[in-house]
This record gives sequence, structure tokens and C-alpha cells, in this order.
Amino acid sequence: MGEDQIEFGSRRRVLLPGPGEAEAEAFCAAHAWRRVAEGWLDPQTKREYKITWSCGPAVQFHYVEDDLAGQRYVQTSGSNLHILNLYAGFADEELPIWQLEDLIEQVDLAADPIRRGLALIRLGVGAPPILDDAVFTRIAAGLADSAKEVRDMSILASLYAAYSSLRPLLRSVSENDEVQDLRDRAGAILAAFDNMGVRTADR
Repeated sequence: MGEDQIEFGSRRRVLLPGPGEAEAEAFCAAHAWRRVAEGWLDPQTKREYKITWSCGPAVQFHYVEDDLAGQRYVQTSGSNLHILNLYAGFADEELPIWQLEDLIEQVDLAADPIRRGLALIRLGVGAPPILDDAVFTRIAAGLADSAKEVRDMSILASLYAAYSSLRPLLRSVSENDEVQDLRDRAGAILAAFDNMGVRTADR
């Protein structure tokens, strides 16, 4: 990809429990996409294992096992936004994934703090790259939840959603939460936002 080209990324499509690499491999084989790379994104932490297929000159398809979030997801990236979104749509139709409305509903229907927190992490992983009000509202509520487990997992969800609108909320947690570990984690996510260039409020 040329240095003057902008690379885009689709929303991460979170796979339903059960399906994994074999399903992604079969999906790519059905489209005659060529497997071009695989390995740990960071060999030291071994947090994310990624396999990449080439869909053509402008787009790649990725399968990721993310141990930090406890999720497996697929994503397309490349310089041609139209083709990227087209291929992401193939995944929506052909792979067993959580649709965005289902991810949101799982948060709303969660019966206890642990289930709600886990649903928020999954929602953060599957969040659209551009600010989505429904996603933002639920993560924001999680950061202010009375249960520390929900606040804790909402901090992690914030890392994946990476909405700059979350910065003031994370700042509040880092300064005011009654649990020191949560204050520290929120501060670490703010530092990660700085490294990612997530600096200006967009809400």
C-alpha cells in the first residue's frame, strides 16, 4: 500500500460463542482470498493472535483472537472504503456474528453486574469506528455504575470503542472512583488514547 494512501478499517464483527479460525478460513476459501500472514501482534504479551487474508489489491480480511477482551472477531481493512464495506457485508451475511443491535440488547438484558460488564466489553469490541450514540450511552452508564465490576469492565470497553467522548468520563473515574485499581486503569486507558491520537472530544 502506497505511503500516500489512507487505510480504513471496518467495524469489528464479533463472532458468536463457538465459531473461530476454522469458520473464518472456510469463509475466506469460499471467496478465494489468499492467506498472507499470521502471528501474535505483540510476541511479548501474546494478547492478540491475528490471521490476514488478501482480498485483492485494496482490501485485507482479518481474524483476531483477543485474549484481553475474551473475544474473537473479524475485520476488513484497506484503502478502498467502498470495497472494504462490501466485503465486511459478506461477513455479516455469511459468518455467525453478533449484529450491533444484538450487542446493545445484550447489555440492556443483562441480569447481573458480571453479565452486564461482559456484554459491555463485547459491545466495545464491536463498536462502530465512528461515534455511535447507543454504544456511547451504554458504556458511559457502565463507567458510572454502582457495581465496581461493571465500572471495571466498562473501562476496558472504552479502550476498544475509543470514542474521544469517553475521555472526560474516564478522567472522572481516574480522579474520583473509590477503587484505586479502577482509577489506575482509567488513567492507563487515557494514556492509551493519547498514543492512539484519541484526544479531541467529538460529542
